[in-house]
Amino acid sequence: MLPKLLHFVLLGLLAQLLRCFLVLSTN
Repeated sequence: MLPKLLHFVLLGLLAQLLRCFLVLSTN
């Protein structure tokens, strides 16, 4: 099982990627 910290870091990276993708697709 993944430690909670690593899990939150992965979620943060995923959120950043998703945000960048949305910004690029809207522009």
